[in-house]
Amino acid sequence: MDPMWTREVKLSQRKLDPLGLSRVSQWLTEELLPGITTVTSVARNYSFYTWAISNLLKMNKITGRNQFAQELTKREAAFVIGSILHEASKTDRLNPHGYDKAIRFIKKVNDGKIQVAFNVSESNPEGFYGLYYRTAMFKLGLTIRSRLFDDLAPLGRQLAAAFESNIKDTDYFKYYIQDDEVDKTLLAKYGERVCICRLADPSKERELLRNIMFSNNLQFLKLERSRKESLLLVLSLIKQSSDFGIEFTTDTFGDAIFFGQATNGKSTFNFKFKSFEEIVAHWHLFQLHEYFTFAMESLLHALLNELKKKDEGMSFDDFLSLVCNGGTSVSEALKISSIGTIKETISLLLKDYQLSELNSDASRKFDRLCNLEKEVSEKKLFSALQKAIKSNNLQETVGNAIGILVLNYIRAYHLLNDVDTITLWFTNRALQELSSVSFAQYIRSKTSMWTMNDLIRYCFKIVRDQHNSIALDKLLYGNDTYRFEEKGNSLKFKIDIYPNYPSQRSSKISSVLSILEQLGLIETSGNIKRLTHDGTKILEDWLHERVD
Repeated sequence: MDPMWTREVKLSQRKLDPLGLSRVSQWLTEELLPGITTVTSVARNYSFYTWAISNLLKMNKITGRNQFAQELTKREAAFVIGSILHEASKTDRLNPHGYDKAIRFIKKVNDGKIQVAFNVSESNPEGFYGLYYRTAMFKLGLTIRSRLFDDLAPLGRQLAAAFESNIKDTDYFKYYIQDDEVDKTLLAKYGERVCICRLADPSKERELLRNIMFSNNLQFLKLERSRKESLLLVLSLIKQSSDFGIEFTTDTFGDAIFFGQATNGKSTFNFKFKSFEEIVAHWHLFQLHEYFTFAMESLLHALLNELKKKDEGMSFDDFLSLVCNGGTSVSEALKISSIGTIKETISLLLKDYQLSELNSDASRKFDRLCNLEKEVSEKKLFSALQKAIKSNNLQETVGNAIGILVLNYIRAYHLLNDVDTITLWFTNRALQELSSVSFAQYIRSKTSMWTMNDLIRYCFKIVRDQHNSIALDKLLYGNDTYRFEEKGNSLKFKIDIYPNYPSQRSSKISSVLSILEQLGLIETSGNIKRLTHDGTKILEDWLHERVD
């Protein structure tokens, strides 16, 4: 099973989005997987928090948020400690959220008792409920949020009752919930029932969680079935990947939704998407923006690398003189013989697809046909881009990044004209931010006039101006995120961005895989993920329902 989070993800890491590109990525994944986030990977936490809220409201007269937090975190500490004690002897342990802090209290056992009146989170007064799960549970229809304290919706009460039925016979539940210290042996016995690993056992709690995850979205959300269909899509892709004999990872998911294919390095496999066309089309737009993000952030990385070399800084024009090489690096990346205007460059690329010029129809065909088997694709350019960054090769970094942006523009072109529901869902939001479609919208009228050098200059101007705009905005909230600063006509390096560039925004699929495995719907043998009997039944039942 995928390892659980054992360390908190500090919210200040949002400052690691220096160009604001996560605004679109985050919106997309929130729309497609409401109730699941990158850090809500422990499925049993959803049911535990419903029970904790139900129980504290029954046993205490809650009058304010502080009291709510105090009672909630006490129950959470016992839950975390019980899980740790139950997993202690296992080699393949499932460590819950809050492990690092809870283990310190376990080591401070006093007269056989462990303190539980503490907060396992270092940064949120309501523990990991407030830090990670509060909004997610609200979007699943489990909770009712209010200023004084949160309560449960009817569905949350059902889940709380199911969780309680699994722990009601423990001495901790019967006698010690209100205590600030609890005997270690009692917490260990409690852990046998409350541990996050026990969700593997068939129970009403597990069945309810499955039903919740595979239910339609709440009515106030724009998309009706996006979470349900995304989870079913993942089940379908896992089944097909196991049939191919290949490992299913978040990268496999990205390749599948964007190229319709996956590869094991030797062979390429084609996925079938019958009954999943709409949800795949939504996720395809996420991956389109991902490649745009890879490319733009790589250009920022290239700029910072050059500024690092000069303590006195350098002018923006001096930097551009280093990277504007007549488009040679771009022609090498795109494997075409010569570079003229952007329009001429695109025409050369389209020839390989028997397409004469870029229009909406050609854009759609290119988007469908450019796959992993082509000599030039975003996947191959991205791989080359990573190598160029590791070797600090400025020209290859710029060439491959601009190459990705050219392909991205071809794919996005038709989105500027299409008026179908899915396209409008995406463009209405993405055009408000720096994104693949706002980029395409701006350069569409320039392609017959601009050379590749003009495009390179424009892209770096975006990087510079967007960096300054985002950093200024964040400075108003107390976060200094400037990677470089402008003094007069000079740019000076200030701070590096996080390593391993270009970075990937999380599609939440790693959390999805953890949740599906904990719910007993998928299993892993070696490196190959497969559907369990229950996972197969859920998928087949839904496919039959769609056919009917």
